[in-house]
Amino acid sequence: MKYYYNGKLLFVDMITPYRFAVVEGDRVISTQQSLSDAEIVAERQRKGRREFIRRLEGALDLDEVTRMQNSDGRLFRTIREDYPTPSLIHAAIRRQRQTLASIRVEPLEVVE
Repeated sequence: MKYYYNGKLLFVDMITPYRFAVVEGDRVISTQQSLSDAEIVAERQRKGRREFIRRLEGALDLDEVTRMQNSDGRLFRTIREDYPTPSLIHAAIRRQRQTLASIRVEPLEVVE
């Protein structure tokens, strides 16, 4: 069987009957046999995005002394290294929220 999404061939599989795709933006991140499995994968992806947004928001709240410590703030120091200014963190949060909103389950087009 050939599996298509938006008219584009994703793959060919003659054994496993996939029916749904988990999509993030315009990118297929997973294919699943059942709607319930696809929803589980989509929710897991959403949870990861929400967690990253929470960490980005937490990095905005840290003061300079906390960011420089080697304790639990290490993750936030990494975020501050990647996004050194509050405006860059806000832009990253905005992008992550857009990505979060774009995660969805779509039916695959199957040609046997």
